Amino acid sequence: MTAQTDLDPIEPPQAPVRVGVVDDEPMARTFVTRILGAAPDIEVVGEAADGAGALELVRTTSPPC
Repeated sequence: MTAQTDLDPIEPPQAPVRVGVVDDEPMARTFVTRILGAAPDIEVVGEAADGAGALELVRTTSPPC
């Protein structure tokens, strides 16, 4: 058995990390959503423009906390 070093590849999680993107600027939201969505181990479950929208997003998509 060998110890993991910084050079060893890190295995991605079995299930993707689910995230919601919240920002009041539509272009920033789109940019962050596209960047995160391109990662194989991240699932963007939705977007919101404000706190109320963020709460609704959590309520409807149930991302893990």
